[in-house]
Amino acid sequence: MKREEFIKSLADTLKVDAKLLATELNKENDIKFELPKLNSFTDEELSTRDENIKKVGYDEGVTVGFDRSAKKIKDISGVEVEGKDITKIVGAIVSKANTEAKIEPDAKLQDALDSITKLQGTISSLEGERDKAVGDFQSFKQRQTILAAIPQNTVGLSSETILTEMQAQGYSFTEEGVHLNGDLVKDDKMQNPIPMVDVFNQFMTDKNWLKKSKPGRGGDDTAGATPVNYKQFIEQCEKDGINPAGEEAIARAKELAMDNPEFYD
Repeated sequence: MKREEFIKSLADTLKVDAKLLATELNKENDIKFELPKLNSFTDEELSTRDENIKKVGYDEGVTVGFDRSAKKIKDISGVEVEGKDITKIVGAIVSKANTEAKIEPDAKLQDALDSITKLQGTISSLEGERDKAVGDFQSFKQRQTILAAIPQNTVGLSSETILTEMQAQGYSFTEEGVHLNGDLVKDDKMQNPIPMVDVFNQFMTDKNWLKKSKPGRGGDDTAGATPVNYKQFIEQCEKDGINPAGEEAIARAKELAMDNPEFYD
């Protein structure tokens, strides 16, 4: 081996600069070059060391994996055991299984039936609340329809008050029609049910509560007659002391015009 190659190989082994090492070796005086402290290993020693390192890493990995597995087993099985002793965990699982196995099948069945009964009760309660809400809504709609059929009165009574008065005197209202003391109110001639609005008109006329208007074209001076044109409507407003330009009068005129296309002629 050449001198230069030897010095370079030696420098690589000692982990020092090859030029500095060559300079020091060429000196005649004592060498002042400080060599680093190195640990030398034979191939066999290196192999043993590597195996030991691998074993330590494996043992640590196994320990961590076992700890995690033990915790997962306890969580899944639902047992309470301190520590990670697999023997204790297995024993606790077996004990739990034996305890649960002692429960009589009839008891389990009864528990299931009790749960079903409770659920049925809840469903029935909800259905009852639903039916009540539907019934309340239908009653509300029916009452609003009845109140809307009550004509205006001259004594300042509310529709609610008039309806209450009629009910106190035996009137009742159903989908079939108006009843008085339980009997359906019918006309004398054809025995047909009298429309609800006509029943209200007659009741309020008898009480002298119904607003009166001037007779229509060629009509008689009948109580409760409806104006057939705008002129009659104005006359009726003046007689009743109502401002024809007021909101109430304007709304009433619109209703009359919708029912009678010739109202404004």
